[in-house]
Amino acid sequence: LVHAADLVTGMIQAAETEKTISNTYFLGSDPAEYGQLTIAKIIAKTLNKRFIHLRLPLFVIYIAAAFAEFFAFFTKKTPTLNLKKIAELRQPSWACSSEKARQDFGYQPIIEIEMGIKQTIEWYKKEGLM
Repeated sequence: LVHAADLVTGMIQAAETEKTISNTYFLGSDPAEYGQLTIAKIIAKTLNKRFIHLRLPLFVIYIAAAFAEFFAFFTKKTPTLNLKKIAELRQPSWACSSEKARQDFGYQPIIEIEMGIKQTIEWYKKEGLM
């Protein structure tokens, strides 16, 4: 995870540093690794909602995603849950290291996950997406 402000700052830093030419970098909010449950709990807390962790059989989730995609075809709206999203959600966590960016051009994310999620939720509400 990375906040857009930290990402843009890192991209500018990389663009202004010759050492980055022909190199590839990960820009994240590491060193923390955030699992799906951790993220869900932070979102629930930010929304002042009780966190409920349901364990459903995988086939039920696939059926729900298939129905969502089916109905999305007719409504022309992107489904919140789809078959590709399931592949993403099945991963225990996603992680990368920004260490190389830190060493090569001083990348240092400053926005913590809680603040980033809060700002993202506020933006979604402002845009009428929630």
